Amino acid sequence: WDGPALLTARSHFNPDAETDDLLIDISIVHSTDSAVANFLEPIKKIFREHITIKPKQRGDKVIQDGAQAVHMAHFVRTQIMEKGVSGATTHIVGSFPLGLAVFIGMHLNACGSIQCYEHKEKHEDEGVHKTYVPTCLLVRQ
Repeated sequence: WDGPALLTARSHFNPDAETDDLLIDISIVHSTDSAVANFLEPIKKIFREHITIKPKQRGDKVIQDGAQAVHMAHFVRTQIMEKGVSGATTHIVGSFPLGLAVFIGMHLNACGSIQCYEHKEKHEDEGVHKTYVPTCLLVRQ
């Protein structure tokens, strides 16, 4: 099995960004498009680069076994190592299984500071909006 062949990475560079921070959007189980758009709307210029990582087909059964999860985690790490800037924070949002999150975490121990987010529904006058809120910041010392 060739992990990266199952995943694609699409990158959007923002030359007007206020920081060198990187946004990684991992969309394995469900589309994250509307939640990420709602998340980015109030903070348009923060991220230097926004990378969307997704499989050819989304769903609960995309990851067949542990070996595929390890390959996917390594693919995510490779994207961060290639696109990240030393001293900047990598922000991770997405829709992916908990097991993959563990493998990604294991692969990110040398990738600098990582800001993790949780998917939330915000109830507002216009209706329900899906977005991401910060949950924890892992700082590399």
